[in-house]
Amino acid sequence: MAVLLKVEHLSVRYGPVLALDDVSLAVERGSIFAVLGPNGAGKTSLLRAIAGVVRPAGGDIWFEGTLVTPVAPHLRARMGLVYQPETRELFGGLTVARNIALGAEGQGRSLDPARLKEILSYFPGLEGKLERRPNTMSGGEQQMVALARSMAAEPKLLAIDEPSLGLSPQLVSRLFGVLRDIARKAGLTILLAEQNARMAMKIADEALFLRTGRTALAGPVAALQSRDLSSYYLGASG
Repeated sequence: MAVLLKVEHLSVRYGPVLALDDVSLAVERGSIFAVLGPNGAGKTSLLRAIAGVVRPAGGDIWFEGTLVTPVAPHLRARMGLVYQPETRELFGGLTVARNIALGAEGQGRSLDPARLKEILSYFPGLEGKLERRPNTMSGGEQQMVALARSMAAEPKLLAIDEPSLGLSPQLVSRLFGVLRDIARKAGLTILLAEQNARMAMKIADEALFLRTGRTALAGPVAALQSRDLSSYYLGASG
């Protein structure tokens, strides 16, 4: 498969703090790539830099063979590099339908009813709730709304940060099943930053473990699963 996203020697600083140090990765088109590690490992900094939300202190980012390091976040999104932060950033006072439609409108187009129907096929629980407001819904439902909105933006790559945050184990399992279906059936490439490494590795093709901002381990999930990964899950040394 062709490489859709390439990150080379990326570093991120917040003032004197080096949050990400010399991280490289390549995400193949149509795959699920998991960025794993404990809280504070640098996962969010990596995704924010890829999305253009923060400016790297060093390194480069390539998307579909184009250098996007100097490109503004909204232009990266229009190229198909869509970022979904862990905060979801839904508009609680608007309906679910309007929140989803904003994903398309943010790209300068309206959401076609046929496309909405296709998106909702991945989130059947939302079909009868389009007139509800996200601030009246559960965390799991809100995450589904956020994902549906991201899909309405027609991403080529969806960079999604900590989607399981605050969800019950049952909802996490359901959510990751949806992500797997989206990647396999819709052909969407997913870059997934996640603290729940064991669950993420069930659906990912490749994984990269971060520890204090640096790459601790990386490779195909099939090869990594034969190793004792407990120290990488927890961020311990060894």
